[in-house]
Amino acid sequence: MKYLKIFLVTGLLISFFLYCAYLYLSSFERFIKYLKNNPDKFSLVATVDDKLVYQNNGEKLFYIASTKKILILVELASQIQSGLIKDVKSLPLLNIDKFYLKGLDGGAHEKWKEKLFSNKIKSNVTLDEVVNGMIEYSSNACTDYI
Repeated sequence: MKYLKIFLVTGLLISFFLYCAYLYLSSFERFIKYLKNNPDKFSLVATVDDKLVYQNNGEKLFYIASTKKILILVELASQIQSGLIKDVKSLPLLNIDKFYLKGLDGGAHEKWKEKLFSNKIKSNVTLDEVVNGMIEYSSNACTDYI
């Protein structure tokens, strides 16, 4: 009976890893297929030791908008999960406002602060509220603070 359980658990683990590998490879294949079918929608330059390996629209500029916010959010989550950053309950709002440059985020920062002040005046915010300002409102000041 003991060997049967070991055999079943091993089989399940192998099946799980094979399924994960399939998902990874099929997602990567879809990504590559998209790139091949839409060469005019991206710019990519790859070099190794300062030698050009691949180039597609290397001189063409594309607006990346707020895509950096996704990377920042992923890194923040990773640092919180690893314990480098603790959930901060109180951040001075003035520290975040120092990063605000009027007119560069389409009023996102002001809209975020309006939501914060809808019930009462606040001088401190939580890390969750700053993340919300970055993601939901697209505040560049919140992003730069994080």
